[in-house]
Amino acid sequence: DSSSILQLETLALYKNRIGEEGAKKMAQSPSFRHLVSLNLVGNQIGAQGARALAASHYLTRLQTFHLRGYSGHELDKDVRIELARVFAARGVRTTFL
Repeated sequence: DSSSILQLETLALYKNRIGEEGAKKMAQSPSFRHLVSLNLVGNQIGAQGARALAASHYLTRLQTFHLRGYSGHELDKDVRIELARVFAARGVRTTFL
């Protein structure tokens, strides 16, 4: 049932190669407006993709966000600190493994 995604609260997409553009599209999609937990570990979303998710007008219910890069796609320390602050201001617990 395609309407099920509209009620999706938890999404874990471990190592799915979503990439930066995929993360930006997720951030712009009202389909994810009910998410409370998002795990994008190993998806190479990069700094811009992570920033798009942090700024998303649809991910306002998010409570937990997990992210980790692989194979040279890790976020640098300054970006992780920036994102942690943005998410913390919204009450989102973050894990940057």
